[in-house]
Amino acid sequence: MALADQSHFDGGDERRGGMARFFGVIVDPKTYGAMLYMVLALGTGIVYFTWVVTGVSLSLGTLILIIGVPLALLFLATVRLFSYFEGYLAQGLLGADLSSDHSDTEPGDDGAATDQNLWGMIKSMLSDGRTWTSMIYMVLQLGLGIVYFTFVVTTMSVSLSFILAPFVSLFNPDAVVRIDSGSLTYLQENMAWAASLAESPYVSLALVPIGLALLFVSLHIMRAVGGVHRRIAEALLVHRG
Repeated sequence: MALADQSHFDGGDERRGGMARFFGVIVDPKTYGAMLYMVLALGTGIVYFTWVVTGVSLSLGTLILIIGVPLALLFLATVRLFSYFEGYLAQGLLGADLSSDHSDTEPGDDGAATDQNLWGMIKSMLSDGRTWTSMIYMVLQLGLGIVYFTFVVTTMSVSLSFILAPFVSLFNPDAVVRIDSGSLTYLQENMAWAASLAESPYVSLALVPIGLALLFVSLHIMRAVGGVHRRIAEALLVHRG
């Protein structure tokens, strides 16, 4: 009997858990971390893309000159610095784990001492595949940043506008929800009742549940995007030792 009762309570917790997860997204710090990251991604994407395109062009264009190799190495070093910065950003806002576990280094390995000199650092930088995948990440970040920024701004603007529409019309009767003048003229000529409804300030009340639904769905999407981007960052960016 006790087992049956416990099973019943567990089932109720699961049902309540589903509702709590859906509405709890509005108080989940991960949601707002992802939202902030998606907004910042446009700016970082522009900087990363510009730097990589400029650096690759200069490096390839000057390889035949005496300064070409040092310039290319300096560019790769800055790529890794940007990768570290992006890693900290992804860690702080998305929860990404970019710390190296040093699994390939044995205690007392002579390579540890070699890596202390300049040649060892250069060799490590060139042989680390994440140096090159970081550049791919930085190029992709511009396109992703445009999509992320547009999604956040559009969904937040529309959902909050719908939710606040009745309050705005309450304090400003002229700011009621109306359709465009051409469609309103058509309604006035053919459907007078619909035209009066379209001009009514109370029609804005119907926008509130739509705005709330859009808000919660958008927050869930942002949180999911944050999780996906976290995995992308972990896969492509340089791990920190």
